[in-house]
Amino acid sequence: MLEQRQVCVINFKDIKFGFASAEKEGAFEPELILQGYYDHEGLIHEARSGAKFLFLGPKGTGKSSIAQRLKLEADGDPTQFVKIVTLRDFPFKSF
Repeated sequence: MLEQRQVCVINFKDIKFGFASAEKEGAFEPELILQGYYDHEGLIHEARSGAKFLFLGPKGTGKSSIAQRLKLEADGDPTQFVKIVTLRDFPFKSF
């Protein structure tokens, strides 16, 4: 018996590649972060309910994507809130 396979054809013009920054993507195409962010290490769960609350890393490693995903999820839930703080906003002088 031959196995039937479905073929999905997507036109190149219909592919959404997103934006270079997670902040802009969260503002203009939030579904790309909500539906397209692959959390292979469980960082979203860990940030929301675990012990991890600070994410450091080089540019381009996904720190802003984690923050935007958490913010977008919290926007739809009145029991959660997310405040994104970047190093440029950190009060180093008072620290």
